[in-house]
Amino acid sequence: MGKGKQTFASLAAVEAYQAENPSRHICVYEDKVIDVTDFIGEHPGGPDSFDDTKGKDITESFDSVGHSGFASEQMEGMIIGTVAAAKSAEEERKAREAEVAARRPSWFRTEGIPLLGGLVAAAAVYMWVARRQHA
Repeated sequence: MGKGKQTFASLAAVEAYQAENPSRHICVYEDKVIDVTDFIGEHPGGPDSFDDTKGKDITESFDSVGHSGFASEQMEGMIIGTVAAAKSAEEERKAREAEVAARRPSWFRTEGIPLLGGLVAAAAVYMWVARRQHA
């Protein structure tokens, strides 16, 4: 990283930095900490686009708008640091979904095994009946 860029331990550390520097407008995109203070007036969507973004992770909202590659290039020049081991909002959402899915019983465990057991039992009964008829 270049001179003057710092590593923040967490998003909470970015929020604390924002609180200590209220005249600045700091956001997080993916793991990059960006200072958009000087850009807000130039933003094509206007300054209202930045309402409620101070010290926040803007990854999901930035990506959902469909910004151009040029917008991403502009952002590169605003990076003041990174968040260590940061997860984007999308990564966190996927991790939560995976955790919920892991706790949810699978179809095979809840329905597949009993169904398979029933088929095996039915086959055993069929074979038993077939043998008795031939005896």
